[in-house]
Amino acid sequence: MSNNIPGNLLTTAMAVMPHTEVSRAFDMALSLGVPFWPQLPNFSYYEDIYVQAAEHFPGIILDMNKRILRFSMDKFAEELEAALLRFDDPTYFDVSEASSAV
Repeated sequence: MSNNIPGNLLTTAMAVMPHTEVSRAFDMALSLGVPFWPQLPNFSYYEDIYVQAAEHFPGIILDMNKRILRFSMDKFAEELEAALLRFDDPTYFDVSEASSAV
C-alpha cells in the first residue's frame, strides 16, 4: 500500500526531543530505522505528553504562561457529561494539530 504520508504510518515509538525547530525534529524522526513521533515541549507546551493526553479530558486547567497543568474536581463535574456524550466518537479524543506540530 502506498500513501503520501512519510514513514507510511509506521511510527513505533514516541520521543520527547529538545528541538525547537519542527522540521529538524521531523527529519530526524524519519531518518532512523525506527520512525517515531517526536514531541517538542521546548517548541510549545502543547507538545508536552501530559498536555497532549489531557487535551479532551474533563476537569483540566492548562496555564500556558506558567506551563502548568492542573485538575479541578469542580470543572470535572461540569464537563464530564459532555465528554461522556462524545465517548463513542474516537476522533474527538485524537491529538489535535494545535497539540502536535509534527
